[in-house]
Amino acid sequence: MSEGCCTIAPLSNNWIAYAVGVLFAIGLVLVAVNAIFYNRRYDTAASKFKVEIVELKVAAVEARDKEQSRQEAANNAEKAREVERIA
Repeated sequence: MSEGCCTIAPLSNNWIAYAVGVLFAIGLVLVAVNAIFYNRRYDTAASKFKVEIVELKVAAVEARDKEQSRQEAANNAEKAREVERIA
């Protein structure tokens, strides 16, 4: 019976070790919760910026197509003027 008493007594007297263990466990839980919410915020921001990037790419393609159409119209108009001049 003294063996059981001796193994429990040091554990019960070591309340500081328990407190440190509990604080460590709480810290791990807080880190895990923070990681989960950080990941959610990251995913939200990433999807937002992916949408913005797609919008910018679409706007760039539209601007390029508009400029090409303008240049093509200007070239065709100049060719028509040159044909009139030659004729």
